[in-house]
Amino acid sequence: MAHTEIITSVFTDIVGFTEKTANQSRVQHRKMLDDHDLLLLPLVKVFGGRKVKSVGDGLLLAFRSPTDAVRCCMAMQDSLFAYNRDRSSDQALNIRAAINVGEVSVDRNDIFGESVNLASRLEGVTPEGEVYFTQAVFLAMNKTEVKCEPVGARQFKGLDDSVEIYRALTMDESSELPYGIDVPEIDTGLLSSLNMNASTVSGDRAWWRNPLVIGVGGILIIVITILFVSQSGSPEDVVQLKEDAREALASNNLQVAEELVKIHMEIHPADPDGLLLAGHVQIAGKNIQAGLENYEAAFKLKPELVEDMELRTRIIDNIGRAVAINNFIARWPQLELVETLLEMAQTPGWKKRHAAVDILTKLDKLKDIDFVAVALLDLSEQRECEKRHATVRKLIKFDDKRAVEKLENLSKLSVSRKAENKCFRKEVNEYFSSGKSDAKNITSDTSSVEKPKNTVRSLVRKLINAGDGKNSSTDSGDSEAARK
Repeated sequence: MAHTEIITSVFTDIVGFTEKTANQSRVQHRKMLDDHDLLLLPLVKVFGGRKVKSVGDGLLLAFRSPTDAVRCCMAMQDSLFAYNRDRSSDQALNIRAAINVGEVSVDRNDIFGESVNLASRLEGVTPEGEVYFTQAVFLAMNKTEVKCEPVGARQFKGLDDSVEIYRALTMDESSELPYGIDVPEIDTGLLSSLNMNASTVSGDRAWWRNPLVIGVGGILIIVITILFVSQSGSPEDVVQLKEDAREALASNNLQVAEELVKIHMEIHPADPDGLLLAGHVQIAGKNIQAGLENYEAAFKLKPELVEDMELRTRIIDNIGRAVAINNFIARWPQLELVETLLEMAQTPGWKKRHAAVDILTKLDKLKDIDFVAVALLDLSEQRECEKRHATVRKLIKFDDKRAVEKLENLSKLSVSRKAENKCFRKEVNEYFSSGKSDAKNITSDTSSVEKPKNTVRSLVRKLINAGDGKNSSTDSGDSEAARK
């Protein structure tokens, strides 16, 4: 539902875009736009803004603070200045930036209205490499943080009155960067102690291992990223963030891995490998649902990722922890986990075992499940009498050789554990009285196995007598137990 807010609107535009693209291949064109986003979008995040949308070759951005909006645009110009330093004119990236503040209509993620339109028209008259803003911005911003000067009044289409325009002032010629903007929340003393200059970061891929980096949190990671991109003029380094995130994840530095993945996905939101990595990080952090959603988004963009070995390992490790995992495996049979699940269904550990049975059932693999093995493991792990009772009923129903052996073991319980039999004695007695216990005695894989010496009937007698504390070696004892 649309509503109104006071928002600072920013328009940026690549200067000479049409002329550049006329002489570029599609690959070169894509790389130019990627470099543009790699250099600018992390800055928007650091200064508290957000990307509303791309508008042709430019960006529409939104900020809460007019001061932050102006300083972000100045930092963008610094970043591009450093990037262009070692590039020819046809490879250089130059932008103009224009800013206005006022009431806008907000509908979902988009903004529009007269205030936004004015920012767009101001961008059209802003010179290359400059940051222009309206008098409304000038009056609202913190003037101690932005040095500026008036440009003069301009008349814009659709407005009755002229608008006073200001420009951000550049530093003197001795400055390395035109505006010399300090990125917010960066502690230069801390950076010095970390020795985190551009060459260090791009040369040492394990910079994030420093405990100070982990302690300060995500903002410092983002700042460092911007520093080495803007100072080294190498946006290709940002691509390395994904690999850094992988290494951080492998070292269990989840906070660092998460922040690095966030930066990468901010720049490349449709990267399937990035989505897969984001899923790994979230699953490792126990954010199961979000991780699975990223996995599925990655599969849709790049189906072969369903075969990723790390993905399989993480999914297997989390079976039994969330129903969402069971449903995910059932939705993606391409994971080819049936053999693993069948093995897990015969492994100690109630949660994993029954999760495996649940998933195999959803995959229509009921006939492959060894339910006798499942029940035997259940009985060995259960201590509550009612649960043991339910499992004994399953074993009686199966009438499998392995069930006979288990019943025999139960009949030999020590005196201190005989009470465990009490709750299912009646069930066993009825089974014995019906005569079904001697009807068959088969193994799970053949019907021609010789009946063992101790039949179900005799074992049931032992089991009942074990509950009464009587000796089961005589016929009279058996009869007495049966009558009870």
